[in-house]
Amino acid sequence: MAQAWWSTRWGKSWLSTVLFGFDQSAALGGWALRRDLVQSRFSASAEAEVGALWAALSVPVSVRLDQVQPYCAPRLGTWGSALSGFLPCGLSLGPWQGFSVRGEAELSWADFEYYNRRLHLGLAVSQQW
Repeated sequence: MAQAWWSTRWGKSWLSTVLFGFDQSAALGGWALRRDLVQSRFSASAEAEVGALWAALSVPVSVRLDQVQPYCAPRLGTWGSALSGFLPCGLSLGPWQGFSVRGEAELSWADFEYYNRRLHLGLAVSQQW
């Protein structure tokens, strides 16, 4: 699977993002609007997402420690037609000359049923302009 996104700041505390994800059999896109509530070494935000086949609300939090930034973004959203919980947490390294590396683990519970609990792992390299 691959993802692409483009984010634009609106003033000091608003961020608008267009999202696109795809794999061998499907593609979808969406939009997210984030409001930064606290911006310092510790950051906290509120975010709403809506897309072709999903909607979600999340509360991203992070701590900046020089070039390392641990983060977590508890989220309530849809997985297909089921209301589901998500807990993505990860570590972002960089940026170095505009590049960042990010590793993430996410627990998800589709329809909040124990047999639908999943662990997703991801690794990304991003370029910031």
